[in-house]
Amino acid sequence: MTVIGAKCVALDCCQAVRRNTELTLENSHLRAQKFGSSLIEKDDNQTLFYTGLPTYKLFSTLFDFLLQPYYNLYHHGTPNIEHFVAVLVYLRLHTPMDDLAYRLQTSKSRVSYLFHSWMNTMYCNLQPLVTWPDTATLRENMPAAFRKHFLNVKCIIDCFEIFIQRPVSFHARAATYSNYKKHNTVKVLIGISPSGVISQAWTGRVSDKVITKESGFLDNIEYGDVILADRGFNIHNELALIGARLQIPAFTKGKKQLSREEVEISRRLACVRIHVERVIGQLRRKYKILQETLPISLIKKPSDGCVGQPTFSAEKIEGEPRKEAKEVSKEKTERQAREKRKKSSAQAHIQRRGVDRT
Repeated sequence: MTVIGAKCVALDCCQAVRRNTELTLENSHLRAQKFGSSLIEKDDNQTLFYTGLPTYKLFSTLFDFLLQPYYNLYHHGTPNIEHFVAVLVYLRLHTPMDDLAYRLQTSKSRVSYLFHSWMNTMYCNLQPLVTWPDTATLRENMPAAFRKHFLNVKCIIDCFEIFIQRPVSFHARAATYSNYKKHNTVKVLIGISPSGVISQAWTGRVSDKVITKESGFLDNIEYGDVILADRGFNIHNELALIGARLQIPAFTKGKKQLSREEVEISRRLACVRIHVERVIGQLRRKYKILQETLPISLIKKPSDGCVGQPTFSAEKIEGEPRKEAKEVSKEKTERQAREKRKKSSAQAHIQRRGVDRT
């Protein structure tokens, strides 16, 4: 090897050692960074990206507000701000729980427990902050698009569905199957005025009418109110008993075409009903967990509610996993036995036919 070649090899080795040192230092720096508040406390844009909250000050205020209620519900340990960040990150970005477990240096089951406990705490303590405004306040804040033709509108209602994993229980599987989405879902009633309201989640098979009646929505309606909805909300009689009125797009059933007046009314309704679709779209875009198929472990049972209140108005979704697993295994064994008998019978029939031909 020449002197120049030896110098080149030595230079390459020095550069490799220097690069390895830089990567080691960078790796140590990344490991030293603590997952949680350190991600968001210095930049409000990062706070918005990771949690959906516009400022770190608001995040800190929310955590302080929930701190004591969390401790009152779960009397073990001190609530950790890193755990609260992880819950909001999961809702906002739908980061896999395995990833959050690695970042928090804990187990996946622990992360799942933290998620449920913080969700229960938020449900119990943030729900009273959502109030139904009085008629005078609604009129005062009525958007310009409503004032001309829909001044007495109290709210616009619609339902949206969220995909879930197929439950193990056959009963729950049937209860959550949505014929409209062709998938197992939970369904949520949402109503917007200038403000808004959102119901508890129901199984996907429940109709929009049933959810509207059973969710307590009608308790907020007063005499003279007008409700805008889609054709699936056949609640004319229920509103009539209160003295309120339902406006939905006109039907073409039983007639060749709509009249000019019906077309004009349907067009006006569509122009204002689009607002509730936009709100649903904003919810899905803001919280990516609503865009994905929810794990069945996140679907809460009535017994999981906060202080006796069910978070999901649905029957036991998970069923009895051990019992159902046995039933599934038994059915699978019986099905395999039937297929084996059919195969044996078919083979015997083919052999008999071959003997007859000879």
